[in-house]
Amino acid sequence: MKRSTRSWARAGTVSAVAGTLLLGAAVAGALSPPDPNQVVEKVTICHRTNSNSNPYVVITPDADGDVSGHADHVGGDNDGQGPGPVWNPTLKADHIKWGDIIPPFKWSGGDFPGLNWTTDGQAIYENDCKPEAPPPEEFGTLTITKVVVNPESPDVPQDGFTVHVDCDDKERDDIVIPKGGNQGDPVVIDDIEAGSTCIVTEVDPPADVSYTPAGVDTTGVVVDDEQTVAVTITNTFELPAPPTPGGESVTTDPEPAAEAVQATPAFTG
Repeated sequence: MKRSTRSWARAGTVSAVAGTLLLGAAVAGALSPPDPNQVVEKVTICHRTNSNSNPYVVITPDADGDVSGHADHVGGDNDGQGPGPVWNPTLKADHIKWGDIIPPFKWSGGDFPGLNWTTDGQAIYENDCKPEAPPPEEFGTLTITKVVVNPESPDVPQDGFTVHVDCDDKERDDIVIPKGGNQGDPVVIDDIEAGSTCIVTEVDPPADVSYTPAGVDTTGVVVDDEQTVAVTITNTFELPAPPTPGGESVTTDPEPAAEAVQATPAFTG
């Protein structure tokens, strides 16, 4: 039986709509929690980052790893308060670490009840571990100044100084500062996510080094929204001692002795 052109068109429209729905389902809700009645060897989770603009990444570790690893230390200790909560836009600015999102699952060691499996956590999980609303963009600034004491010292590296900046929002390239330092023209990093902690260290310092503020090279400094944090790294070089005669003894001729004047006795008569 011959099928009408209209029927084919209608069928094509239905197929296109169905395809669109299927595509939408594949894009927006791609992650589904595991079947709670089946033992799984691996489980897909939303693993926290330190970035407010990209708070989670999708990973699929071993199920026992989620129980023994992620669930025990997710989000740091938060001052002894245990795993962090589900991400929200205010946490980083408040210096609170958020935690992983792990769905409930059954594994060879028992049943895991899930972590941060709240309404908000499930919404992020089902959206491929991305927040449904784009997070706000808030940034602070870090400036780095190198001070060189006694720059005329022969020990000053001709290739300059290398400084490593480690902020917990994203990786950054090392910075090279000229051998004379950069007083008056500091390095400016202005794309640091608000609430980030940055550690600044000089790589293989060639001389005594000090940091201002103290501790920026160990515990770091926090850069908040619209804040500029100034870091100064000071190298103090020693100057060589002034040259001395190379083992030569220096002698001075003594003053010539005054000639004795012989007095002729005078006779009186």
